[in-house]
Amino acid sequence: MKKAAAILILCIALLCQTGSVSAGDIDAVRAQVFAWSEAWQNRDIDTYMSFYSPSFQSKGLDFERWREKRAEVFQQVSSIQVEISDLWVFIEGKQAIVSFIQRYSHPMFADIGEKTLVMVDGGFTWQIVSEEWKPIVMAGRPDHSTKEAGKVAELNTKSQTEADNIVELNTKTQQATQEQQGLEAEKSSTGKTVVKSIRFEIEKEMEKVFVDLNKYALPRVRTLEGDNPRIVLDFMNAASWRGPFRIPANGKLVKQIRAYLHHKVGKLRIVLDLNPAEDYIVDQTFYKAENIYCITVQ
Repeated sequence: MKKAAAILILCIALLCQTGSVSAGDIDAVRAQVFAWSEAWQNRDIDTYMSFYSPSFQSKGLDFERWREKRAEVFQQVSSIQVEISDLWVFIEGKQAIVSFIQRYSHPMFADIGEKTLVMVDGGFTWQIVSEEWKPIVMAGRPDHSTKEAGKVAELNTKSQTEADNIVELNTKTQQATQEQQGLEAEKSSTGKTVVKSIRFEIEKEMEKVFVDLNKYALPRVRTLEGDNPRIVLDFMNAASWRGPFRIPANGKLVKQIRAYLHHKVGKLRIVLDLNPAEDYIVDQTFYKAENIYCITVQ
């Protein structure tokens, strides 16, 4: 996938609903998030706070208290590093939900976690009205050096990579036990998302993946580029998945589809492995009458 030309257009075409999301809206939100992180790294409190709405609230702190606490940190440390990866954006109306993996460090501290921002369209720019951070691994406390902080971030990255590899290592176990686990999960699936089937189809030059569900549910979507480009769909609050780990795909763009249910967190992850030599446009549609989610790659 060519990075400059890889475009993720999250156009949610919801039947019986009006409104659409443009690629420009998503690009504007993404640009705001990266500009916000740059102001954070520069320890520029005025520019940093300009990305927040006056009505901001988080962990019992309002806009003024948030500014005070951040200003204290900016004055106490000589440098700050903020790395953002796996960024995804979901927009509905004037509100955007942004989630990404955040690696944060300064000379005396480092951590890694999932950051979620709620942003609103103020007419001229998108502003943050709330934010939440959840740790992925235990925070490290380096020995008062930026070099050590960098090592912690590197170790955390390796831990995340190893966690992803568990999916591959546990394939045989998943296939051997998924039917039994699926039956048990369906007995207590009230209110949860049940994925009934995943299928791949080619329509003209468009390659489509259909996910048949028991109810209306939209996944978190993110793209990963590089030598092994892929699209990752995470269906949260998932009850069961009794299908295969690998779903056949004979497309020019989509090489393979993988599906794995993380039972402990109730998340069904569907991965579309893509051809690295191609460029892509991705659209989403949800057919409410049939409860079918469709992602199109072209």
